[in-house]
Amino acid sequence: MRLKLALWSTLFLMGLGAGPTLARPAVDVRAGIDELLDHPPRALLGKRLGLITNRSAVDHTGHSDIDRLVADSRFHLVRLFAPEHGIRADHQGSIDNGRDSVTGLPVVSLYGPVKRPTRAMLEGIDALLFDIQDVGARFYTYQSTMALAMQAAHEAGLPFYVLDRPNPITGRSVEGALLDPRFASFVGYYPIPVRHGLTLGELARLYNREFGIGCDLTVITLAGWRRGMWFDQTGLPWVNPSPAMRSPTEAMLYPGVCLFEATNADCRVGEHPFEKVGARFIDGRQYAAALVGHRLPGVTFVPFHEAGVSGAQLIVTDRDAFEPVLTGLVMVAEAHRLYSDQFRIEAHGFDQMVGASWVRERLLKGDRPEAIATAWHAQEAAFERMRLPYLLYGP
Repeated sequence: MRLKLALWSTLFLMGLGAGPTLARPAVDVRAGIDELLDHPPRALLGKRLGLITNRSAVDHTGHSDIDRLVADSRFHLVRLFAPEHGIRADHQGSIDNGRDSVTGLPVVSLYGPVKRPTRAMLEGIDALLFDIQDVGARFYTYQSTMALAMQAAHEAGLPFYVLDRPNPITGRSVEGALLDPRFASFVGYYPIPVRHGLTLGELARLYNREFGIGCDLTVITLAGWRRGMWFDQTGLPWVNPSPAMRSPTEAMLYPGVCLFEATNADCRVGEHPFEKVGARFIDGRQYAAALVGHRLPGVTFVPFHEAGVSGAQLIVTDRDAFEPVLTGLVMVAEAHRLYSDQFRIEAHGFDQMVGASWVRERLLKGDRPEAIATAWHAQEAAFERMRLPYLLYGP
């Protein structure tokens, strides 16, 4: 068994796309899994546990939750639940039920025909645990998986534990329009801004009370994390939570650049998704110059051309000043202005991601994106007030 567990850790951290880490801080942050193992709640000792997870769930040394819980005789891990991209976060498309090839544990899919755990899926479990690295953007689907699992746990009378992790793009900034409930979907389940500035534990607390889930929720908190920390300041190892999320830099850009997934331009050019936007019909020099002209805070743009695609690469110059959602909207607006004969926005998908149809409608009318962003500031302020009671790591 020890050999198998060592193999699992090796598979997690070698050859599976673990992204680069930057300079480590003097004091390391400890993840929820570290705190769970150091200070286990008595209510979990000896209990049959289900774990919703993927390979991004590792302790401060890089060992996976699955390894640690299977090896620890105080716990009895009996079932794994796979979100989008699967347990190893390397799969595109629907996920099938199966068994983990290393531990032999059954793996239940939460990304296929069924996205919400059924009563049958939860049979034989005493508590449901959730641990996945989030990226701080509303349309990253692991948040929806968490909300649906919380609902299911409530209905089944099971306690729900979130093993908390840092928001990799800090917990300070809130940005973007609130989701209009008419556009609620798996890529945006509850009315929160695009960039919510919460950890998943804090978000679970907000969901549980504000949106009436009412499950028996416990958050195993981080140790040493502060709201202004970026992921590279935590000392925790970065393990890709999804195939295209290959570094904390890409997480920082994602809340804005990902809007291009609802267009016919490409935001996954080359080996560094979300760092470039391009298309065959874009003139990279013209596009980059137009974007630089907006004088956006904390970012500049340079043209690129590769594999027949031209466009603009984002260069973040001040990440604390950078506003990714505004930046993404400006990039979409300029693509529409310069290349309206070829650039296309898929209306419903774009509205789901932005959270409201009025943003797209104003953009297509030619309103300046900076003015559009000003219109959602009141919504941001209202959400800032709403989230205050649920903060676990200071304001």
